[in-house]
Amino acid sequence: MKPTLMFPVILVIIVLLFSAGCTQPSEKALPDAPVLNLTVPFAPIPVAGGDGINLAYELEFKPALGQVPLPETLEVLDPATGTVIDTLDGDLLAAMFHPAAVPPPTPAELLNGTGKVPVPRVSIWLVVSPDKVPDRLTHRVTFNRTAEGLPPVAVSGGGVAVRKDLAPVVVGPPFIGPGWLAMETT
Repeated sequence: MKPTLMFPVILVIIVLLFSAGCTQPSEKALPDAPVLNLTVPFAPIPVAGGDGINLAYELEFKPALGQVPLPETLEVLDPATGTVIDTLDGDLLAAMFHPAAVPPPTPAELLNGTGKVPVPRVSIWLVVSPDKVPDRLTHRVTFNRTAEGLPPVAVSGGGVAVRKDLAPVVVGPPFIGPGWLAMETT
């Protein structure tokens, strides 16, 4: 092919490739699926108690702008076995759900510490037997969207490793050595 003809052919190919790429459908969230991310900011640490091993932590919902997710059911799952370890719903879930503050905390408030919750979250506290402490946890949350005229939708995520690498903290008396006396007065 002559060099004078090669340039227009290459130009036509580039234009065709570019126009084909521009006509592809854009990826948008389906109206049925909320744009939402589930995260656990701090991994749970197993703590022995009288009734088993306690796991306490928080699951945060990071919704898209303008969305206000309302959890209907929250399931804690062991991803290794697929079993549901615990389920929160009804009054218990309502008591453990903390909606985001309105208005949200400012960057200065977040830096200095604040009681305002920046994103919606659920406090989770569950007890498992010592031989059933999972290595990882994941979550399935069903959201009620009747306010938007949509059916409920389940979102999975919030995978986290359980911190089994920490030794328990041993707390001793506040004063050590001779000359101290502990007594009670009325």
